[in-house]
Amino acid sequence: MNMNKMKTFKTTKSIVLTALMVVGILLSSCSKDDNESVSIVGSWKSTKSVVETFKDGVSQGNTQEVIDANNYSILTFKTDGRFSDKVVSSGSNYTEEGAYTTKDNVLSVKYDGNTDFDLTNFTLTNSTLVIVFTEEYTTGGNKYKDVVTSTYSRQ
Repeated sequence: MNMNKMKTFKTTKSIVLTALMVVGILLSSCSKDDNESVSIVGSWKSTKSVVETFKDGVSQGNTQEVIDANNYSILTFKTDGRFSDKVVSSGSNYTEEGAYTTKDNVLSVKYDGNTDFDLTNFTLTNSTLVIVFTEEYTTGGNKYKDVVTSTYSRQ
């Protein structure tokens, strides 16, 4: 090969390799999940709820709440920033409503009539919502903390 043909070959090879690298990067960085955002909007029925209690910083173990046909809750999140929380317990039920916002993995809820927002961590997929709520209180001079992990399925 003469020098001109060799330079042309190297230049063409460089352009092709660069183009292949760019295409590869674009294809690997654009997945279906990147373009889809899962929304909390909709109705969610409780499937599991576990409470871990800590007394003065020491775990006292887990308690699983009964969730069945007679004991469950349904959270409904609307697009306008409102939500409802329907609780069914041994045949009786009540519903509370309020406002909510989400940012990153934090769900902020304020029940109507309350002045404070409750902050909870959550994870979300298309079919499952997991909410982790922490409540701290003092009883008999002991400090307690309940960590409630509730799992919901999309309805």
